[in-house]
Amino acid sequence: VSERISARGAGSAGNREPDYIQDPGIFIDFVYRKDFEVGGRDMGFALELRNLLNTDFDEFQELGNKILINNYELGSSASVSLTARF
Repeated sequence: VSERISARGAGSAGNREPDYIQDPGIFIDFVYRKDFEVGGRDMGFALELRNLLNTDFDEFQELGNKILINNYELGSSASVSLTARF
């Protein structure tokens, strides 16, 4: 996944600051859904696991060295649901 520019650096053409760059990282999600029937009633089961690699959000400027502007952990999440349809 390639980096993207989130904001242009300030200043004039000859004295311009570096652009703000986002490194989106790699995200892996797992989603499973299954419909089934129990006692004549339609049911549904779902399991969702998001951001399994626990990828962080990184935004930085580069001027010889990488200067972190915005960096935080997005975290992983899990969700399980059982649905009955009437």
